[in-house]
Amino acid sequence: MWLVRLSNFVFAAFDAVNKKPDALDLTGDNWGSGRTLEWSLPSPVPHYNFARLPVVRGLDTFHIEKELGRPAPLAELEPIHMPKYSAIGPVLGACALVIGFALVWHIWWAVVAGMIVSFFALVHRSANLDVDFYVTVEEIRADEEAFAKRLAAAQAAE
Repeated sequence: MWLVRLSNFVFAAFDAVNKKPDALDLTGDNWGSGRTLEWSLPSPVPHYNFARLPVVRGLDTFHIEKELGRPAPLAELEPIHMPKYSAIGPVLGACALVIGFALVWHIWWAVVAGMIVSFFALVHRSANLDVDFYVTVEEIRADEEAFAKRLAAAQAAE
């Protein structure tokens, strides 16, 4: 029985890899009926998510405006303030794993070591003042234009 399951898995994985270019969604809303704001984003989603902050006037605003054919109000593009990527999350997660394991099994030296590493990781992160960057308007505009071209190509193919 396990051989049947394994062969089904291998077939599904092979099929998914071979059909990937055909199944690639270029619109962001591959069903065409997305009701919430995440369906208004391009696919793949840019690292800054929304180029302009969406205006929400009530429940299902995006869906209602899409059904009525109203375009979303467009604000002027501005640089987007973003945090820099940091390894503090995985480091603290690993420390928490070590501390939790050590507490359960009463390995006190590992508890102390995990807490010391956590403390110094937090101090190091707190002392680092270079923690953010701005996405330029030019980069946002280039992403928006590339998405518009992909969307036009996808709509022309339909």
